[in-house]
Amino acid sequence: MKRYLLFMLFLTAFMARGEYISLKISELILESDKIVQGQIICVDENVVEIEVQESIGHTSSNLTISKYRNWAFGKRWAAYEVGQTSVFFLHYMDNELSTLGRENEGEMPVHDNKVYMYTSAISSFGITDDFNRSDRMMEDDGFNNPYNGYTVDLPLFWEAIKIFASCFQCNMNIFGKLTDVHLTCETTDFEESVKKNSLLNWAYRQLKI
Repeated sequence: MKRYLLFMLFLTAFMARGEYISLKISELILESDKIVQGQIICVDENVVEIEVQESIGHTSSNLTISKYRNWAFGKRWAAYEVGQTSVFFLHYMDNELSTLGRENEGEMPVHDNKVYMYTSAISSFGITDDFNRSDRMMEDDGFNNPYNGYTVDLPLFWEAIKIFASCFQCNMNIFGKLTDVHLTCETTDFEESVKKNSLLNWAYRQLKI
């Protein structure tokens, strides 16, 4: 009986993981209430404080964010530490800011002027030729480690995010998926950037407008 119960618990958790589709970067951008790049300057039991370096939808120099909580099928790549720098895609939940995504795909670490993107935020199959593979491969006993994913140069990353956030709007259905995506500016305003910026080109293609 004990083995049966353990099996059923595992099966239930597996099915719960299987029903979840990771958020793509295009969804992260459009579903965020704030997008910030910042360095962790304080770590408490339930929250971290970051010093903001770049942002969309935020004005103050510091910001408090709820910690991501590890679970059976999602794990932050490392413990929170002062000095870590990431791009955070944030939304309000119970009047507190937390990262988007059950796999923490709404937090992408920054190193040496590069952003490390989760594989699942780019490709459902885990393989793509659109971006360079990370050269900082790390041991991963969880799931979906961004250091084992793909990279893009930090200036290009922010260029893509700012254009995408300003030129597209959408609604969301009850499952949290984008609906009614529409342009808010002329395609001529960003068509040259689409040709040169691999992330903007990729995100634009995902919408299939």
